[in-house]
Amino acid sequence: MEISHSKIHDLITQAKKAEPLTEKEYRYTTLSREEALALGFLPGDRVIDKESKKGGEVIGGTRETVTTG
Repeated sequence: MEISHSKIHDLITQAKKAEPLTEKEYRYTTLSREEALALGFLPGDRVIDKESKKGGEVIGGTRETVTTG
């Protein structure tokens, strides 16, 4: 059985073209910690405190579970 190396090479080339991760124009951005946690506010957002009515800027966030009792 004879193997056609040029045919195999063509198939590999076509498969790489179909894969978006190998294309040079593909760009991706990584999520920030706040986006990954699906928080309501992201760093840099302007917010107003509900109790003191003072404004401020978000510098970071995290989720916390508070239990009382």
